[in-house]
Amino acid sequence: MLAREIRKDGKIKGLLIGNEDIKLTTFADDMTCFLKNTASYRKLLNVLEEYGFLPGLKVNKEKTEFLLLGNINGSSEELGGAEIKNKVKILGIHFTHDWALFKKLNFDAIVKSIKETFSAWRWRNLTLLVKN
Repeated sequence: MLAREIRKDGKIKGLLIGNEDIKLTTFADDMTCFLKNTASYRKLLNVLEEYGFLPGLKVNKEKTEFLLLGNINGSSEELGGAEIKNKVKILGIHFTHDWALFKKLNFDAIVKSIKETFSAWRWRNLTLLVKN
């Protein structure tokens, strides 16, 4: 219900990709919003407050993070005192403006983990194809 309300609200502007206005994505009890400006954020907060009386639909301010995209400028005060981050993690993927940090967080960590797994397999004489 909440996601449908946000998507149909014309005052909440998301990221325009092609002809589609992307405002949010949901997974389990997490919601990630993509908003064009602080006015959209304030309208989103109003919608969230309207639905806040329902169990499970309150914003967890301790887990709320902001990453400003493009030429959007904003202050913590404009965002209700929330911290503006230089990176955020959405469904296991780290997003950031810094390509080197993006690569380090998303790829280098995975490569390191795979190397450690193969090393443990080698110690036990295991391969991808056959257990020895």
